[in-house]
Amino acid sequence: MTSSKTPAYIIQGKHDKVANFNLAKSYFDRVEAPKKNFIILENSAHMPNEEDFEVLIQSIRRQLNEH
Repeated sequence: MTSSKTPAYIIQGKHDKVANFNLAKSYFDRVEAPKKNFIILENSAHMPNEEDFEVLIQSIRRQLNEH
């Protein structure tokens, strides 16, 4: 999927080696959506719910509050 009629968000740990950061960003750059955001968790790898929980929750809340 590179085209969506709904908003598209990717929350990505910068140090993720399982879901490669650069590949995720490259994919995101090709996505066409009415609203999109690539949210980078600077201190996380593949488990942001354990490694950066507060930042993860703040990022989700920020996106929800914008709508």
